[in-house]
Amino acid sequence: FWLALLAAIGSSGETVGLKFATSLSAGGQHALIREYFYSSLVCHALVAFYLVRLRVASSLFGVMDGLLTGLGMLTFGIALSLGPASLVATVATAAVLFRALGGIIFFGDRAHRRQWLGFAVLIICFVIVQL
Repeated sequence: FWLALLAAIGSSGETVGLKFATSLSAGGQHALIREYFYSSLVCHALVAFYLVRLRVASSLFGVMDGLLTGLGMLTFGIALSLGPASLVATVATAAVLFRALGGIIFFGDRAHRRQWLGFAVLIICFVIVQL
């Protein structure tokens, strides 16, 4: 729980930081995005190898997740430079919904009525924010 909470707080800070980066020169933007990419990769590798102490196969999955997260941050930074932060942050936040639905579809997780209601509220909120 605490790790997820810290990740959520960090993600909010990244959104503000990357939006600030859109006012930088192209070189400054690329440097900041590279910094986020490498820091994301290192953080995921540390979690995979040291904090969680996973087996080698699972650790490789963690490294792959770190690479994909870094790629996501790279595209997130590009999206912030091309569009309004409210739209980009809303679309990026929708990833939480897709992760939950992916767990249900691919891993057989079960969602209760309150969780389905939460999914519906998320979708409605995403639409309202974009109006």
